Amino acid sequence: MIAAVILAATIAAGTNVVAVVDEIQRNALTDHMTDGSIITWTVVKMTIVSPEGDGKYFTASCPGPPFIGTDHMWVGQFVTFRMPPKEWSRPVPLDQLEGLQPYSPERSIPLGAAKRVFEEARVASADDGGKLWGRPLYGSIMLVDPKTRDLIRNDLFTDKLPAEIIIANTATLFRGELTTMISWPSLEGRTSSQRRRLLMHESWHRIQKDIGFPAAEGDNAHLDSVDGRVSLRLELRALAAALHAAGDARNAAIRDAAAFRAARWRQFAGAAQNERALENNEGLAEYTGWALRGTTAEESRLAFARQLENINPATSFVRGFAYQTGPAYGLLLDALSPGWTRAYKASDDLGSIALRAAGSPSAAATLGDAYGENELRAAEETRDREQRERVTRFRARLVDGPVLELPMANANYGFDPNGVTALGAAGNAYEHLDVTAAWGKISVDGGARITGDWTTIFVAAEDRAKLELKPGWKVVSGARKGDLRVVHE
Repeated sequence: MIAAVILAATIAAGTNVVAVVDEIQRNALTDHMTDGSIITWTVVKMTIVSPEGDGKYFTASCPGPPFIGTDHMWVGQFVTFRMPPKEWSRPVPLDQLEGLQPYSPERSIPLGAAKRVFEEARVASADDGGKLWGRPLYGSIMLVDPKTRDLIRNDLFTDKLPAEIIIANTATLFRGELTTMISWPSLEGRTSSQRRRLLMHESWHRIQKDIGFPAAEGDNAHLDSVDGRVSLRLELRALAAALHAAGDARNAAIRDAAAFRAARWRQFAGAAQNERALENNEGLAEYTGWALRGTTAEESRLAFARQLENINPATSFVRGFAYQTGPAYGLLLDALSPGWTRAYKASDDLGSIALRAAGSPSAAATLGDAYGENELRAAEETRDREQRERVTRFRARLVDGPVLELPMANANYGFDPNGVTALGAAGNAYEHLDVTAAWGKISVDGGARITGDWTTIFVAAEDRAKLELKPGWKVVSGARKGDLRVVHE
């Protein structure tokens, strides 16, 4: 420790330096006084990072916890001070460091802008006061720049995101704590309500397991079929009408939406279970974002109705449907049954709860014309012909052709939920996929396939060059000629 102090002292006295706090050791030093009393000291270990590349160590001490002004010092914090005028045989007293203050390194995420984002998240959570889900949504949040991997957390901790962590809007384990991660570009150019919506959506994912909604997926390939898409789009049109209306007209439109849903679930085996699983995951998260976006309930309903009315017809609903139905039913239930979230469970269905609040069900067979079924069906049949071409391309590359097989256990992954193509029993295809797992990482743009049980990932064998393996793993031959797979050595 003494050697570290002497090493740092080679920097000229009075030089302004920047250091990062590496470690805070409570009770690290003990002094026995002549009157028999004992004084213990906290030692703060730092690395000097400026002058650039200096890399020398420096230690300071204080009684009790270390402070900078009125704020606690914390590990990972950057500080600046002037080098003391003399060498010390023991750690320099913290209160004798001239000019000691927090330092914000120049990073790709401006500190002021980051603080505003964190404050928006805190205020959104405070506005709710735990009413939605029984606990505050505000917690550990970090913003990450995907170009530089710079991160800043809402306690103002800064660092580089480790390479093994995929950058995405999600909840991820970081430094031993489940943290809401937001990719910085996804906030740029957004309005305050749009930022709050995203922040609260991803904050819900951080707490969802604790409140009884473990992350779940469902194989909703039926929503890539003509009948499945027509049925869902009719349901969305009815939900948009309900969001615009009030009183009996709203209740009637909710009954219509529930009728379309019920008919679809009767037509497609497993649809009820699979849609409910994803809706009670991503759908509830997106509803939470809309509910806490900072606008009045009526304005939020009308804004979401406009979103439903302007859905891109090319959108894939295989996974993206829940981002539409979840907020629609949730915002309607806020009007019909305030406080419904406190009794809602992962085994419940949003449509059924809304129907219970709205009254007797409608007969789906008589509703299609009122919501433009013939026009929708013609458009979906045209899309289906184009979709079959995409399916043929993906099957040739990811099913029939030589593939590289990757285990999905405990993997982190990122993809566009609106760009999913159903491949039937072979699972779903994703145009772009980023994955990190125990075996390493891979990022592909030419397509990847995940099996329906979410246990295995397949990419084209020619993408092997994009695979970065960790020690202890290797690529071996697969089941067919030309196939490859990753296994533990």
